[in-house]
Amino acid sequence: MEALPVSPLTRDTLEERVYAQIRDALMEGRFAAGQPITLRALAQALGVSPTPIRHALSRLVAEGALIVGPNRTLTVPTLTPAAFEEITAMRLLLEGLAAERAARRIDEAGISELERLCDVMDLAYEAKDLLGALRANRAFHAAVHRAGGSAVLVAHLDSLWLRAGAVVPIVIEKSLHEHFVPKDPKHPHRLVVAALREHDGKAAKRALVCDISWAADVIVKHLV
Repeated sequence: MEALPVSPLTRDTLEERVYAQIRDALMEGRFAAGQPITLRALAQALGVSPTPIRHALSRLVAEGALIVGPNRTLTVPTLTPAAFEEITAMRLLLEGLAAERAARRIDEAGISELERLCDVMDLAYEAKDLLGALRANRAFHAAVHRAGGSAVLVAHLDSLWLRAGAVVPIVIEKSLHEHFVPKDPKHPHRLVVAALREHDGKAAKRALVCDISWAADVIVKHLV
């Protein structure tokens, strides 16, 4: 039999994939604050045995993305306004830095990818696909982070997004969809792209900070 150009899927690889899927779901706000997380339900949803799920959940608890309650029940933390504002303050600093770094390093392929993600977000809003909009928003910010070229910075920002992801649906469900204008050339994401195209780090930082601040102002009003 002819050998195929692939390698067997190891348990370590499977565990990383499971962890990445759950982590991304938390970052994108697909789990609500206070929502219980069960090993059995995740294993069934992902079609895997409980073992990689257990390892992934242990990592997420250690990272502060999940908390252990009575009877070892895992839940998504409910952020207080003070805790959310602290996370936001850190995001403003670090994402602003990432934008400035990206302005010095980004190439045409990176610009094209950011423009594509802006279009995806527009289409999602037009279709009232709120989950699609959340994913596109997360992907846009992550692409800017990566374009900065610092693995350390990306890791810190991933941790902040992980801790704040549960409140993201508030932006969409409470206020954002009422004010968002698809294909708006003045949307902060579009302004970030325009600044990066000109390699203007200060303008890119301003636009990204504006985007984060505006969304944070919407969220904090609805936190208990």
